Amino acid sequence: MAVDHHDKIEKSVNSPSSEPQGPLTNDAKEDELQAKAKARPERTANFKDYLRIFSYATKWDFFAYAAGFFASIGAGITLPLMNVVFGQFVGNFTEYFMPGSATSQTEFNNSIDKLALYMFALFLGRFVLNSINKFVFRLIGIRLSSAIRLHYLQRLFGQSIHVLDSMPPGYATGTITSTANVLQLGISEKLGTFVEYNSTIVAAIIVAFVKNWSLTLVTSSIILYLFLVLGIFLPMILKVNALITKAEGRAGAVASEALASVRMVAACGAESQISRRYGQFVEETRQHGKLLSPLIGGQLGLVVSN
Repeated sequence: MAVDHHDKIEKSVNSPSSEPQGPLTNDAKEDELQAKAKARPERTANFKDYLRIFSYATKWDFFAYAAGFFASIGAGITLPLMNVVFGQFVGNFTEYFMPGSATSQTEFNNSIDKLALYMFALFLGRFVLNSINKFVFRLIGIRLSSAIRLHYLQRLFGQSIHVLDSMPPGYATGTITSTANVLQLGISEKLGTFVEYNSTIVAAIIVAFVKNWSLTLVTSSIILYLFLVLGIFLPMILKVNALITKAEGRAGAVASEALASVRMVAACGAESQISRRYGQFVEETRQHGKLLSPLIGGQLGLVVSN
């Protein structure tokens, strides 16, 4: 009987529990969600994401953008026209001071006064249009950047606790600050400059074809060469720049986390580990920078040598 009782006890210990296992606890669920978030591949931005920025604009912002676009186009057109007026200046001076010139001093003075008035009008128009351009694009850039910051904070506070706990200290504020600053530059000053320079190029080509179409047709082959060089080197430069930005962001996150908890780091003696971790990201940035230098040098060399 004692042996049977001992066998029953041993079987009850070795046998699995008859109670059904309940659902996962909250901690297990959070760990599982965090593991899935880490395993999820990082999404790269594309041109649709850039256009998505303008979805935060109101109708008044679009009206202001239209005024800024027209001002940028007008400011870009004035530069080739200034060159035309300056060329007429040089032609009138050359014609008047040549020996045996039939141009009288009165005619020369009248033509110079008229051209000087044209030059002043173009300068004044360029100044006003550039002022409107810079003011409008910078104002709308600040407004859209503020709207994006607000939307980011709303979505951030709507996340669960495990998502907020998984972020390093200062990571959220550093991310939204750096990202919003980059977006503000991309939709304000740089966008206006891009429109202005493109209108300058188009206006210069039109003026050149009007003045001397045969010479312009020959020299315009350089434009095709420049597009070819930029099409080869620019994607690689942008890709390496993205890697540099990512490595710098990781290094900044490590530094921000260490400075936020500097007492804990000093108490635990983790200075060397933090420094080594920060140095790894800095070294990664340096390696990517070594790849970027020959690309930029090759692009500039091919463009300038032409």
